[in-house]
Amino acid sequence: LVVTDRALAGALETLLRTRLAPEMARAFGSEADGVEQWKIAGYDAAERGFFAAHRDNTAPATAERRFALTLALNAPDAYEGGALAFPEFGTRYRPAAGTGIVFSGALLHAAEPVTRGLRLVLLAFLLDDRSDARKAARTRWFDAEADALERALNP
Repeated sequence: LVVTDRALAGALETLLRTRLAPEMARAFGSEADGVEQWKIAGYDAAERGFFAAHRDNTAPATAERRFALTLALNAPDAYEGGALAFPEFGTRYRPAAGTGIVFSGALLHAAEPVTRGLRLVLLAFLLDDRSDARKAARTRWFDAEADALERALNP
């Protein structure tokens, strides 16, 4: 579910700017200066909800995703399974409600299958001041691909 309510999105942006960005600057030397979009995701045991291992910024269309944020919206006793896993490090997290985890978009991560209940999270891809350069590079790549496709279709 994409957060489209302007008041809620504005409140989330304010929290990002005033609380999270300064901590990110302290921890990572990089502040989040924007969000791709806010999403609420549900991983339901009825569907063995999961998200396979992936990286968030490996394609030209996602290259500006510098960091990912996942914030638990419900307590881990509301579901079983569903850990946020980082396979390359052998670590798994099931954070308390209200706890957020910020990590590099380059890290391999997965949402393990939920086996009971429903896991709810707020998700966002965080951008930083280098995102504009990445976005410009992506636009040039898309333009070049579109031109090549146009030439192939219309010789």
